[in-house]
Amino acid sequence: MGAEKLISIMQRANQLPVQNLTDLVFGEVISIEPLLIKVDNRFTIGIDFLILSQCVKAVTIAVTIGDHSGTIALSRDLIIGDKVRMLRINQGQSFYVLERED
Repeated sequence: MGAEKLISIMQRANQLPVQNLTDLVFGEVISIEPLLIKVDNRFTIGIDFLILSQCVKAVTIAVTIGDHSGTIALSRDLIIGDKVRMLRINQGQSFYVLERED
């Protein structure tokens, strides 16, 4: 679903001058329910304007070794205090959350 939304945004953005397409911005997660990210200590963005990449979602895989099964966490969901890198798309109409900062 996120990929389809991103493609749609990119197709709409393709009609804008190049300088208006994207900017790299930095934010910090300040709430999880609802998800809110504060951008550059200037404004807050809610989930309606965010597109989350797989890098900021929980991903686990199931493994089986002999008779033992388990799961391995490859990445986790965002938590309060996470610093993130985002692309501002279409003059700030949407923000694509790329990754967490170290």
